[in-house]
Amino acid sequence: MRNSQRNGHKSESERRMDRFERAFELSARRMEQAERRMDRLERVVAQNNRLVSGLAVAGRRLRSDVRRHEKWLEEHKRIMVESDARMTRLELTVAEIGDKLNGLIGYVDGLPRPD
Repeated sequence: MRNSQRNGHKSESERRMDRFERAFELSARRMEQAERRMDRLERVVAQNNRLVSGLAVAGRRLRSDVRRHEKWLEEHKRIMVESDARMTRLELTVAEIGDKLNGLIGYVDGLPRPD
């Protein structure tokens, strides 16, 4: 054994080696932490990918529903326009019938009544 070791003192190279070992241990702990963080990050990214995929599927379904609803609205508007046109013709017909009926009532009112 060396004198420095017997006295409890370490040589400069031993102290340097101790510092390197501590630095290496610290580096190893940091590497483990980084690996755990990377694992968590990979799990989060995978979960986000699943969520995004689910949202994309839901978005496609929703867009399909919106298109179907838009077609239904267009058909409904067309039917309403046709109904309005029919209602207008019906109102004219009822008005003509009313005029004719009033004319007929007026004619009958003008006839002499048998007593």
